[in-house]
Amino acid sequence: FFFDMFSSILHGRVSPTLFRRVAPQVRTFGVDTGRDLAWNTSGVNRHGFPWPPDCSEESLDFAEAWQPGPQDVFVSTYPKSGTTWMLHMVHQLASKGEFNYTYFHEVNPFWEATPDIHISLDAAAPPRVIKTHAPLSLIPAFVQGKCRAIYVVRDPRDTLVSFYNHSLLTQHLSWDGSFQTFYENFMAGKLYYGSWFDHAVDALQHKGSPQLLFLSYEEMQKDLPGVLQQIIAFMGYDVSAEVVENVIKPRLGFKFMKEHDKKFDFTLHYPTRKEGGSFFRRGVSGDGEAFLEDAHREAIRDKYNAMIGDKLPYQM
Repeated sequence: FFFDMFSSILHGRVSPTLFRRVAPQVRTFGVDTGRDLAWNTSGVNRHGFPWPPDCSEESLDFAEAWQPGPQDVFVSTYPKSGTTWMLHMVHQLASKGEFNYTYFHEVNPFWEATPDIHISLDAAAPPRVIKTHAPLSLIPAFVQGKCRAIYVVRDPRDTLVSFYNHSLLTQHLSWDGSFQTFYENFMAGKLYYGSWFDHAVDALQHKGSPQLLFLSYEEMQKDLPGVLQQIIAFMGYDVSAEVVENVIKPRLGFKFMKEHDKKFDFTLHYPTRKEGGSFFRRGVSGDGEAFLEDAHREAIRDKYNAMIGDKLPYQM
């Protein structure tokens, strides 16, 4: 729905060597990352896939050792699955409609990212709504039952097309290849954060846990009031129906967020590659089906049916 946005405020680096620890119960995602991509993956490869340029070995060490508070919640998604929309939604509920920040990521730390680029985990005021694209099984505090998480899944066809357009637009990802090459790497799990299919399968293994609220991008579009009530019940937020209806809900639409794009504009940190490029695209579902060729759709359908089956509602 929206492109991920980043704070322009720099924070001093907390020495991660003080917090180095091997995270227990962390799953390795078995992906061969040896093939050359059309972007630079010379950075971090951990748990079987490449991480984006704003991550480092040190930032991942620090994140895996960091302990969240009892009211902190992770929002975990594969890239381009409604991450920013959900983060905004949860922050509005947690803060009872606070909207005085200058840039969105001043209030939403990015778990795996380097603290000298994004607001650090410790600098954000609790209760924290923490962004991550890491699979749930790679978050030690969640695996150990020490925190809650909201997972958002999106139709893989729409996710693929949105991720491709995002990677063309942004300078820090700088995709220079064709869509066909991007698609092949998506199917092989060689993009940043690995395979959409592995990511979704991992989340499904945790579905039903009292620590997890499992939602879909499409559900957010079709039944926003219902999603808000699920989040309130899951987190136990003490927010009145009047505030939800009159303050929060009007701020969650595409039109409102576009009108306040300076609060959400990732180009404040990462300039766009295209002249006049915008992180706002269309805010609809179904683009993937229309954009893909028959061979793409068939391959995605076959892999989806083999790995996901009827565990998610998408009709391939």
